[in-house]
Amino acid sequence: MVKSSSISKGMSPAQLAITLNDIATTAAQIRELARDVVMGAESSDQLAGAIQSLAERIGWMADLVSSGVPNGAVLLGGPEAWMMPPAYLGGANGLC
Repeated sequence: MVKSSSISKGMSPAQLAITLNDIATTAAQIRELARDVVMGAESSDQLAGAIQSLAERIGWMADLVSSGVPNGAVLLGGPEAWMMPPAYLGGANGLC
C-alpha cells in the first residue's frame, strides 16, 4: 500500500459526498473533451494536457476516498504521486 502524508485516513460523510461528486463532475469533463477529439476538434498539446490534468485529479481523488475505506486499494497515493513529474518523485530519470 502507498503511504503518503497527503492522504486523509478518514472522511466525514459530507466530505465523501463532495469528493465523489467532484469525481463524477471531472469524469464528465473528460468525457466532453474526449467527444471533442472524436468529433474532429483540432487536437493540440493543450487539449492533451487538459485531459491529463483532469485524469490525474480524478485518480488522486479516488485514491483519497479509497485510503479511508476498509480494504480500500490505493493506486498511486497522494497528489504528488498523481500530479508531479517523475523527476520530482526521483523516478528513473529523477533529479531528486
